[in-house]
Amino acid sequence: MQQIQHNINALFNHFNEIIGLYRQLAKRLGVGYNTLAVLYCIYFHGQCTQKMIGESWWLPKQTVNNLTQEMLGKGWLEQVDDASPRRGKLLRFTAEGLAFAEPIVQAVMQAERATFTALGDEHCEMMLGVTARYAELFKHYSNLNTDAE
Repeated sequence: MQQIQHNINALFNHFNEIIGLYRQLAKRLGVGYNTLAVLYCIYFHGQCTQKMIGESWWLPKQTVNNLTQEMLGKGWLEQVDDASPRRGKLLRFTAEGLAFAEPIVQAVMQAERATFTALGDEHCEMMLGVTARYAELFKHYSNLNTDAE
């Protein structure tokens, strides 16, 4: 039992360290972590809703709303009507917004790609498989249904 708790603590120390590294990189790039999350999500998907951003990065709705409203006000984002009535308005970069976001997101993606390359395909596949399985089992054993929350 003690070894299990030790492993759980080690796992969460690693998760927290990774999030902390993203926070440090965001700061070095001149933005906050939450801003990075919004920029990254829109850049990666091309366009997305506030809900997609919040769900992808586990950010509160109000945080995403505040950041996207600020970016709309700066002229970095524009809203596009989505054909699906349930999804809400899609957000995408304006030319000015893309010029701001691209170097920031590309710097993060470059670090991510270099990290995955250094890990190698086998370790990456193993890491992704194990973390996906952990999430699945934790959801089961904690009686959580993230789709409904």
